[in-house]
Order: sequence, then structure tokens, then C-alpha cells
Amino acid sequence: KEEVAARLKSAEELVAFRAAAAAEAVRRRCAAALAMVNTSSAALRESEAAMIDMAGGAGKLSLLQRGFQSREEFLDFAARRYGNAARLWFAIDPEESMKIGAMQFARACEDIGYRGNVAALWRYLDLDQSGHVTLQEIDPSCAILLADFKLFLAERCSGSIAVFIRALGDRSNRWQKADFVAKVQELGYRGSAKRLFDLLARTGFGLVSSKDLGFLERWNPPAYLLSQPDAPLLESMKSALLAQHSNLLRAWMRDLDKARNMRATWEDWMDMCIRLLQKSPGAALPKTERQLAATWRVLDKDCSGWIALRHFDRASFLCLAAVKRWVDAMHGGLVSKALRSVAAPRTGTHISEVGRSAYQTLESPPCASVAQVSRKSLKSVLRKDVGLSREELEMFFVGLDLRDDRLVSESDLKFLERWDIAWEDWVTSTDRVKQLPEAKRSSVASLHSDTESMESPKR
Repeated sequence: KEEVAARLKSAEELVAFRAAAAAEAVRRRCAAALAMVNTSSAALRESEAAMIDMAGGAGKLSLLQRGFQSREEFLDFAARRYGNAARLWFAIDPEESMKIGAMQFARACEDIGYRGNVAALWRYLDLDQSGHVTLQEIDPSCAILLADFKLFLAERCSGSIAVFIRALGDRSNRWQKADFVAKVQELGYRGSAKRLFDLLARTGFGLVSSKDLGFLERWNPPAYLLSQPDAPLLESMKSALLAQHSNLLRAWMRDLDKARNMRATWEDWMDMCIRLLQKSPGAALPKTERQLAATWRVLDKDCSGWIALRHFDRASFLCLAAVKRWVDAMHGGLVSKALRSVAAPRTGTHISEVGRSAYQTLESPPCASVAQVSRKSLKSVLRKDVGLSREELEMFFVGLDLRDDRLVSESDLKFLERWDIAWEDWVTSTDRVKQLPEAKRSSVASLHSDTESMESPKR
């Protein structure tokens, strides 16, 4: 009896020791996660300060800047709460429709405990104003990996999940990470199988089931997610555009960005390409959706679903951006004020009656009158004050369809006021700043995965 009692006591001490060790491990991991979250929050504060600085130190972020920041916070929330954005997506889209509307999105954010700026987040995610958002708009990297796996299934298993499951050779229809990774690699998958598993294992129990794969058969991602970039084909398209237009800025304004939002979507691109093909049937142009997608993929490198002028043609962007920055820096971002300065008597240029009235009442509200100037006077100012070359001036006036026989009015350039170039500059130039939150998201996701594997036997 004494020997049995001693063994029982020893077993109890061992169990207590292991429980204490496990609790300490969890405590340390939680402390590490909290430190990462705090560091990530600090990075977001730094990024906000950087955005304000890019906006001219006004201390107020634009709609796009607030939206971008909200998306970063949302991705950090996804990493902390779910491990990655794909798991979060299936929490807010349980029916696996792969797109959700505004009301469902707002309710889902409340249900999962997200307390950020949902309104700013939605406006940013729904930049194409389609009325719904997708996983791709929340985290393109997740959508790209899942689309790549869907393409693999189409090529290797005819797109059938049932065929894929049979190829895995496990009747339980449930796979742990090591087994899943090994088997998909044996089948020829060349992507990141470990990352793929993390995205598919949505329940957080360290397993992928056949049910987790079903959405792949129903999901119809945009064609460009399933395509590889084709730069030579894109250059052929640009050559055809130049044959129709004098320069690519004119092509952008007339065929791609007709609303002058300074952004173009995948749908805009398809429409333009179809019209181009109709006008140039014999040219070496993309003739299938997949070929169109391959040209788009060259421009939309992160698969966000939209591009800016700087992605389409850098020379056109630099020319127009110089004018935009001049309007912002010298005239408070107001086109009317810029044109009135051009029409000032000291310039010795033609002043229309409307323009003269506007100039004489500079202190009046900008909407009180509409400024107009001659093309010649505006060209002189853009050459002297902005520093545009002869070629750039030609690009500017031809690109905006400003002919010699008419005055340049406020409405011709009004779109410059809506162009949030500070946000574009910030997003483009702060890859280093953006890497820190991304690194924290990856670290927290790894911690989340490790914690799951440690706790899964208890569950």
C-alpha cells in the first residue's frame, strides 16, 4: 500500500509539474503576443504620423489615408484573433459566398468583436464601389495563394475536391499539418504548402477537413488571380493605344479613367481592351480573358483590383503629378485659385471677363465664380513655375484634350483637387514602414499556430 501511495503521489506531482509548465508556457506566449501587439500599434502610430507629414503636416488624414490605416488595423486584428485573414474571412462569411455586402460586413465586425473604424474600412475596401467586398480586397496575399491552389486543383484534379481527397489517400478526410503538407507536395504543388494549410485550417484545431476545401469548387476569383504577368503583351497594347492617341495620358483619360478618379479597376481595363481590339483587329493584342488578365497582372502587382496612373505610365504620372503638386503647394489645392493666379494682370496674358471677375475677388469663396485662362498663358506658367519641358507640356495639353482654340476652365482641371496623391506617395514610398506591421502579423500568426498545436490535445 505504501508503494502504491508513493507511486500515486509521484504521478500527481508529475501531472502538477507538467500543468504548471504548460501554464507558464502559455503565459510567456501571451506576454510575447501582447508585446507584439503593442509594437504593432506603435508602428501604426508612426505610420499615421508619416501620412500626416506626407499630407503637408495638416494633422488631418484624408479618407483614403484613414481607410488604409483602418485596413492595417483590421489585418492586425485578424492576426491576433484568428491567425490570418483567411480564417477571419470565413468567420464573417460562414456561407462561403466569397463576397459580402455592407450591412453583413458591419454586423459581422460587431459579432467578431472588431471595434475599429468600420465605416472608413468599408469605404477603403470597396474602392470600386461594387457594393460588396471580397477576401482579395481585405488581404490580396491570401487570395493569391488560395487562387493558385485552385489553379493547381484544376490542372491536377480537374478542379474536383473529391478527386483531390482521393489522391490524398486518407479516408478520415481530416489531415494534420505535416501530413497535408507532405501529400500536396507529393502531388506536385509548388506553392507554400505550410502557409496554404494555415489558411485552410479555419477552425483553429490544427486540422484541415474536406469541408474546409469545398468553397474552392464554388469560388470564381477574378481571372488575373489565376494568371501570370505578360509584360511583352502589355507593351503591344500600349503601342496600339499610342497609335490611336497621341500619348498614354490621353489614352488613360479618354479610355481608362473616364470619371477622372485617378484610379482604374479591372473592369475598366477589360472594357478598354475590348474597344481597343475592335478598333485594331489585326494588332498583336490580347484576345482572351486570360491574356487580358496577364497584361493587368503586370500593372496590378499586388492584385488589389485597381491601378493608378503611376502604374500605367510613369512619364504621364510625373507630368501630371508636377502640376498637381504645384496646385497643392502654391494654391492650397484649389484649381480656381491657381487659374486666377495665371490670369493675374502681372502675367500680361489674356483674362476672360469671368476670370477677371474672379481675380478681382480673390477673397470671395472659390465657388463664387469660375476662372478661365488661355492655353498660352497656362503653358507659360507651367513652363516657368512648374518646370515642365516642351515635351511634357505637349503631353499635358494633348492628354487632357485642351485645344489651342479654347480657354482652359476650372472644370478641365477640377479632378486634380480630388486626386489624393499624398496617399499614393505614402503607400508607394513606405514599404519599409509597412513591413513592420506585416512582420508582426506574421509573428503573431506563427504564435497563434504554435499555441493551437500545444493546446489541441486538450481539446
